[in-house]
Amino acid sequence: MSSLISAISTHHLLTRRGPAVGAAIATIVTANLLTARYGLVPVGFGFTATAGTASA
Repeated sequence: MSSLISAISTHHLLTRRGPAVGAAIATIVTANLLTARYGLVPVGFGFTATAGTASA
């Protein structure tokens, strides 16, 4: 019985965290693509940052 409860709890945690993990991975991929495409971009006051960082 306890293994069934453990399996249900694990499934519950994974289904609740799934969208957050997917969003984090998508954000990282997008930031890397922007940086690869645009490199460094001006962010103001004479400073530059990678395009992925500036988009955040």
